[in-house]
Amino acid sequence: MTSADDTAIRPLDLRRVEIDVGANRPFTSVFVSDAHLALADMRDNDPRKLALAASRGPWFANAARYLEEAVSKALAVGAPLLCAGDIWDFVSRAKLEAARSLFAKAD
Repeated sequence: MTSADDTAIRPLDLRRVEIDVGANRPFTSVFVSDAHLALADMRDNDPRKLALAASRGPWFANAARYLEEAVSKALAVGAPLLCAGDIWDFVSRAKLEAARSLFAKAD
């Protein structure tokens, strides 16, 4: 990440990585980390959440798109989607709706 003003949409960074986690046999998963989905609206009636979304949103402008691509990739290869780090920094109704929509196709 170079700056909040860097608005170029980059493709999702997909990498094939083999890690020995002590499993009995190899398995495939799709892993995402630190999406920081930054959404809020007036339904939460919380000026702090609106300010956080406004200030953090530009840094993570592609978060929803990347999460959607990760869900699609996991479904396409029949693999579980593993999420680590922050999917979001605070709870808001807008984020819960986005998560429901993003993950509706997955188990």
